[in-house]
Amino acid sequence: MHPPLPYISFSPVERPADDFIKYVSVRTGTSAEEAIRKLENYCSKLNNLDAYAEMEIPFAGKFYVDVEGSLIFKQIHFPEAFLPPVIAEKIIHPESTHTILVGDKESNSALMTEFYKEAEPVKKYRWWIWAFILFLIAATAILVYLNNNSVGFFGNSEKKPAGTASPTYKIPE
Repeated sequence: MHPPLPYISFSPVERPADDFIKYVSVRTGTSAEEAIRKLENYCSKLNNLDAYAEMEIPFAGKFYVDVEGSLIFKQIHFPEAFLPPVIAEKIIHPESTHTILVGDKESNSALMTEFYKEAEPVKKYRWWIWAFILFLIAATAILVYLNNNSVGFFGNSEKKPAGTASPTYKIPE
């Protein structure tokens, strides 16, 4: 970041010179009439400059006339040593508030910060999914064990071979 450079702006628009005449008379220690005469003499020299002729203002720049006959001022450039870079540090005061205009209503920065603050995402607890998966694995393991060891859901499921009917048992004919 560099500091703003001083510049001299030349405007061909005529303006009242009362303040400038007063300044010249104070700086030169002369009367206002003498300052007016000096200013008129200087301006007439500027208006009568030939093409490519220059008229220098010490420590400020040069007036010259370009090809089109326009009077132009070219200021001198200051050496970099006279205009060192400015170190700027951004400072933020989060606790301070100031008034701002939102649409056609007046608000303050604290309210707007709160309004536009994004809600922190709520962490959803999914422990129950893992518990359900473990339950299914345990239930499957128990069912496999019971089916492989000839134990049924409601007691012994061992199959007995069919035997012969006892003699007291008669089949009706």
